[in-house]
Amino acid sequence: MGSEKKRKSILEVSEGIGKILIWLGLFGIGFMAYKMGKRDLIASISDKISECFSERPGPNGPPPPPLPPPDSYVILVGYFDTYDRALNTKKKLAKIRTNSSISRHRGQFIVMVDHFTTKAQADYALTTLRRNGFRRARLLSPRRK
Repeated sequence: MGSEKKRKSILEVSEGIGKILIWLGLFGIGFMAYKMGKRDLIASISDKISECFSERPGPNGPPPPPLPPPDSYVILVGYFDTYDRALNTKKKLAKIRTNSSISRHRGQFIVMVDHFTTKAQADYALTTLRRNGFRRARLLSPRRK
């Protein structure tokens, strides 16, 4: 009889520990969601992780633009301090049916229209963007090998 009580108490203890861990996990998820506010949950988590390991912008003004990937042209539409402003610009680009991406570079959010294989394609897209109000957009040439 004594061994049955001992087994039962070990099972009860492990069940209690499991419940505590589940509650702690739910509390942690709720706390993270509260801290992140209105943003998309997955984007916010990746932003928070990259924010921990990224460099802070210096007092000398905005950071230099990112380098485009090899063998392609990139149009830099703008860089912003907050993700919400970058997302707003991306939505404006979507209204004129232009695919764009947001990336993080040295603490800034950068909106780009990217991966043009020829300069003619990139120039045409840049002209279209400027006609639609994105006057500060500029073309970045591919890296030299």
